[in-house]
Amino acid sequence: MCKIYYFTESFSICVSVLLLAVIAMERYIAVMHPLKARGLFTTCRMHIAQVQVQFV
Repeated sequence: MCKIYYFTESFSICVSVLLLAVIAMERYIAVMHPLKARGLFTTCRMHIAQVQVQFV
């Protein structure tokens, strides 16, 4: 049980850090390149990025 606990704790920390990094990149691109952002960030692509981050 201890191994599962430590794995889950480490995994959740990694997922939250990576998700925050993806959000920060998205906001940076939205601010610096507002005209390109609409074409780059579709709903489907954002869902795929979030799912990939959660499974890393």
